Amino acid sequence: DGRANCCDRWPADPDPSPVDTDGDGLPDACDPDPGTKPNTLIYFDPFDVASGHWSGNNPITQSYMNIDTNGVGTASARNATDMLPLNVRVQAGLYPTSVHGNNGGDTGVFVGTSANPNQGTGVFCALTSNGGPDTLDIYRVNNGSFGVPTSQSVGPLVMGTYRMRLTHRAGMWTCEAVLGSNSPVTVTTMQTVTAPLFISFVNDNMGSHFHSVVAESALP
Repeated sequence: DGRANCCDRWPADPDPSPVDTDGDGLPDACDPDPGTKPNTLIYFDPFDVASGHWSGNNPITQSYMNIDTNGVGTASARNATDMLPLNVRVQAGLYPTSVHGNNGGDTGVFVGTSANPNQGTGVFCALTSNGGPDTLDIYRVNNGSFGVPTSQSVGPLVMGTYRMRLTHRAGMWTCEAVLGSNSPVTVTTMQTVTAPLFISFVNDNMGSHFHSVVAESALP
């Protein structure tokens, strides 16, 4: 039916009339905020095929991008093509697959003034495997320097798809993760940034699948 697989309840079964409550052109199944009509779709990549907008040798197959450090280290995918404004909500579906080494790792979404988290100012929203209670962490990043995160327990990370949202409104950032029908876990921080903003995916000592990414304006 021409719809991205991540937005389609049954990808192999054509459905010409998906539910789009807010009329923004994005079906409710993959809309970060389907009930708020003023929000505007800014960017969407379902990872059904390689768009060419993301750096790194991270294969796209079966409707996801696979990022894996394959050992202790860091791997990323950076989008320096698609620019975002302030007051934005970025959502990604994230499926952790592996943790490498004995010191834990993290996987998540960076939004900041550069597509390179080691150079930009912004926020990193991450699921972190600690070898104990695993956490959702939000890091302030200033000129590539990562600060001490604000953390909230998410229980043991499982091999399931987490819906992660990173929202910016007037200097306040909210990082949210939810697994299935569980209650969302959120952490917040204040961070001043200037537009344009860029999205990157970052893995430290971990492997994960990213099932789509969508950005839209985040209005009250």
